[in-house]
Amino acid sequence: MTLNKRIKATRAKIGAVWVTPSMRDDFMYIVTEVGELGDELARMPGFLDVVPSRNHPRVTSQEQLEEEIADVVIMVTSLAIELGIDVDEAVDKKLRYLEEKFGQQLQLLL
Repeated sequence: MTLNKRIKATRAKIGAVWVTPSMRDDFMYIVTEVGELGDELARMPGFLDVVPSRNHPRVTSQEQLEEEIADVVIMVTSLAIELGIDVDEAVDKKLRYLEEKFGQQLQLLL
C-alpha cells in the first residue's frame, strides 16, 4: 500500500481528530514535527557541541528518533494529499532524475 493510501485510510478511521483547517496549518504541523526531530537529534552525543542541561539531557533512543521521523513523513504526506500529490510517485520520479543526473556525471569521470 502506498503512503498516500495508508494515510488516507488512517485519516478515515480516526476522522475529525486528524482534520486540519487549512494547508497552512498542515505546513505549520510539519515545521513543529521537524523541530521535535531536531530536539531529539540534539540529544545525540556529538550532534551539537553544547553541554547537556538537567532539563535536556543528551540522551535519545532509536524509538524516539523513529517516532519523530515518522511524524515528519506523515505530515508531509498529509500536505501532499491535500495538494493532490502522490508521494510515492513524486519520490520515485525525483530518484530517477537524480540517478540520471549523477549517473551521467559519474560516467563522464570514468
